[in-house]
Amino acid sequence: MSRATEEDATVQIYADGRPGTGTLLAGLHVPVGTDGRYDWRTVSAPMPAEVTGVHDLHLVLRGGVHLAAIAGGTR
Repeated sequence: MSRATEEDATVQIYADGRPGTGTLLAGLHVPVGTDGRYDWRTVSAPMPAEVTGVHDLHLVLRGGVHLAAIAGGTR
């Protein structure tokens, strides 16, 4: 991720619906310290519980956030 501006930047990940209808799986703050839109950083957030099965994911990016990739993994 990178930040293009100095404003607050966050990412929220919802399963099976958008904000207000889906389940919030993770929320993370994109740190200041990227030196522009092409200076990428890896950020992560813990999941509240194990997620199994097939789900539609909805990402909500607020602020000047640029997302290059998203990856899931095991604990």
